[in-house]
Amino acid sequence: MFNKKNIYYHGSTEKALTHLKCAYAAEENPFGPAIYLTCDSNVAECYSRSGGAIYRVRLFGDSELTINLDATVEQQTDKAIDAIRRLSTIIHRRSEFCDKYAEFRQQK
Repeated sequence: MFNKKNIYYHGSTEKALTHLKCAYAAEENPFGPAIYLTCDSNVAECYSRSGGAIYRVRLFGDSELTINLDATVEQQTDKAIDAIRRLSTIIHRRSEFCDKYAEFRQQK
């Protein structure tokens, strides 16, 4: 997944994006709202669907924070493993909240 130039691709059904934001991402994505990138423009094309667009993205900053979906947890960087742990905690808390809210709504 990683490349030395930090150039990646993002496929979207949206044609005119000016920037990528997690807030615009779909909740039903594998790890929730996130910006999903690939080194392979052909993979991005699958996500652009007809009428969408493929965006070329250059990453700046600490690439060790990137979670490589093609690797096992053990193959991730230490920083990525910490990010995965934080994500799992957030997802668990969100799930507990949803369960409690559903129970509350049923009691009404």
